[in-house]
Amino acid sequence: MNKQIEKLKSKSPKQNHLKWKASKNALIELIYALHISNSIAEKNIREIARIFENVFDIDLGDIHNAFHKMKYREKE
Repeated sequence: MNKQIEKLKSKSPKQNHLKWKASKNALIELIYALHISNSIAEKNIREIARIFENVFDIDLGDIHNAFHKMKYREKE
């Protein structure tokens, strides 16, 4: 067990990241969809966003502001 833990610790953090190829807005929409559908239990939207930022090594910035801008553009 200790060997497995050490092996995980020794991996470069970049090796565990996936590459997000779509737009940041697409990822933000996915995060909101997961949150609104209660697909991820006991996490607020910012916590979900941080998890995705870590997994995809991406900075989403202010997801609330970005989402509201997307909603506003849809109405136009």
